[in-house]
Amino acid sequence: MVLAAEIKTVGVIRGGQMGSAIAQLALVSGIDVWLLDSDSNALTKATNFITTSIQRFVDKGQLSQEIGSGAIRRLKCTSRLEDLQSVIPYTMVSNILEGG
Repeated sequence: MVLAAEIKTVGVIRGGQMGSAIAQLALVSGIDVWLLDSDSNALTKATNFITTSIQRFVDKGQLSQEIGSGAIRRLKCTSRLEDLQSVIPYTMVSNILEGG
């Protein structure tokens, strides 16, 4: 069983509404997030949504500026599955890329 304290980085596939929400929750919990989507527009929208939402929590006093800024800095976006190799075991990435 993996404990939450052991999780340092997560990969979220797809930057839609659910993916953005999952990414945001992980980010404000202090976890680095790689957000993967083949659509660059989806990544832009997700980044804007996450940034705006976190800033709204900071403005309302529900998150400190330090936590909010740190969360936004921990977000990394990509359209390349290979970039998630640090999160997903290499064999899985290779298998996915090969269509298996």
